[in-house]
Amino acid sequence: MATRLNVKYYNSFWLKKTIYVGHLDETDPNNRGGLGSAFPGLPWTPDQGSAGFPVFPSGAGDSENSVYDEVENWFIEESRYQGGYNNVSTDYGAKAYLKEDNNAQEYRPNALIYSGVYNSRTGLNDTNVFSVGEAITKSADPHKGSIQKLYAEDTNLIIFQEDKVNRALIDKDQIYTSEGGTQTLPQGTVIGQIIPYRGEFGISKSPESFAVYGFRKYFADKDRGSILRLSHDGMTEISEYGMSNFFRDQLKNISELQQPIDIKKTSNGDKSSPSNPPVFPDPKYIELQTSPNLDIETGSMLIVNGLEYSIYVTATEANNVYLTTHFPGEINDGDEVIFRSFKKDKIQGAWDIYDRNYIVSIQQESQEDYHTLSFDEGVLGWPTFYSYRPGEMFSLKNTFFTTKSGEIYQHYFEGSSNNRNVFYGAPPAKSSITFVFNPQPNVNKNFLTLGYEGSNGWQGESFISDIRGLQEVPSNYVNPNINLPSYVNYNDSSVIVNSYYEGAYDSAGNEYPAALTEPIYRAGFKLKEGKYVANLKSNSQVRAGEVVFGPDSYGGYPTSGIKGFIATVKLSTDSSTDPGGQKQIFAVSSNQVQSSN
Repeated sequence: MATRLNVKYYNSFWLKKTIYVGHLDETDPNNRGGLGSAFPGLPWTPDQGSAGFPVFPSGAGDSENSVYDEVENWFIEESRYQGGYNNVSTDYGAKAYLKEDNNAQEYRPNALIYSGVYNSRTGLNDTNVFSVGEAITKSADPHKGSIQKLYAEDTNLIIFQEDKVNRALIDKDQIYTSEGGTQTLPQGTVIGQIIPYRGEFGISKSPESFAVYGFRKYFADKDRGSILRLSHDGMTEISEYGMSNFFRDQLKNISELQQPIDIKKTSNGDKSSPSNPPVFPDPKYIELQTSPNLDIETGSMLIVNGLEYSIYVTATEANNVYLTTHFPGEINDGDEVIFRSFKKDKIQGAWDIYDRNYIVSIQQESQEDYHTLSFDEGVLGWPTFYSYRPGEMFSLKNTFFTTKSGEIYQHYFEGSSNNRNVFYGAPPAKSSITFVFNPQPNVNKNFLTLGYEGSNGWQGESFISDIRGLQEVPSNYVNPNINLPSYVNYNDSSVIVNSYYEGAYDSAGNEYPAALTEPIYRAGFKLKEGKYVANLKSNSQVRAGEVVFGPDSYGGYPTSGIKGFIATVKLSTDSSTDPGGQKQIFAVSSNQVQSSN
């Protein structure tokens, strides 16, 4: 530390220690070294690495002609301005290294803190200034959990906690009190009073579910099994529009903890020297032959026969994954290859600006299970389930994008007429529509036919009645993996109704898509006056008390239709009629008669 000495004339002096580095070259008299900085009270360590203060070599002195390496010197400065009696005393000034009296770390997940302002016009930048002398913190209710999401809307700041949604006025000098009056805040108030929205809902720990369009905000409350919309009229539980049970069952399975996820495969033709390798900074790379393409992320662990290595994904193609790794050897055929990453279940949300829908994807990483569906404000319902599993989703300039394995995909792309239901390079997925037939609910009926108005390419995937009763499980039925009760419920169901093309065959037994000769028969939908119709063939067993069915000459199935009060029918696109092309459907119908038993 510095030392204060009282001398005559009532002046005092600071003693400051410095290090004089002399010339190291004896043949160069002009190399006289210089002064090195040394702060009072701090140890000095020379560049050579030895600890402590310099040691005077023998013969070292203060003379310019002396030969030395380092010499410890002292300088004296006056502490009074101009050396006058009782003049202003100088000191070190502001000491930026002084610490707080209470320097313990605080974890306040329910509080907000803001810094100084940034003004690009004047060059003022106080974004790194957090003055302890000012009230720059604002706390929400700690019982409602941590703050997960902030959204600024005009002059309001919407605060999403785990169990509550609040709003705070920002950049306003006047707020409304609970009595209905107004209260003037001090000039420069940044965050005003925190006011909760009505309803005990929050965003849980799923801020990724948040999406906004116009004045509507959408988000998921996993802890309450709800999907919500925040608008001018407050919060609305949109999961109640016909999907309350679905979201209740799916959201409760979402875990908020990261879990190890393993992708296993047996090496079959993998190489470490592809013929046309991409260019990497690290020359060690591996080409993995995969089908379908593995969802491998950078930062995963590569485990080959029990040994772990870090990897970096560099490129992906339809059936190849290129990656760099520190794996020292080769991957041989038959080796067990595991890619391990740590992931968290998520409820991914976004606004589809092209189709004007809120898209939510509920993804369980450990089960590799997901459900991607949309909410339509026009019908106030959830009309569509999608077959893709996105990484991220966002809209930009009237276009909807998602990401998969680090790549961006544009949806609703009209560049090709056969790209419908094609996601991330996979083969076209099937579209399906499910209906419920419920005419005369109190009458037991036989559903005899199935028909639809639309384009070719639709098949009747299933036609199932309501629960018809209990069926005893046969005593000789043994399955160690399933514990069945003594009785199970059963339904009546039909065989699949083939589409117009896939149900075509000729007298020689040839089937579509082979070349058929006239006459052509249809084992499925037939086209009559612009409408596709088919008879329903029951796939149910004859049970006690029922009329015995007559045999069917085509396949052995009876043709008496499906018995029940109501029926659920599912139509889906087939696999061979214009894959990826447009399929339209306008109406679905069924003829039925009153059942005689």
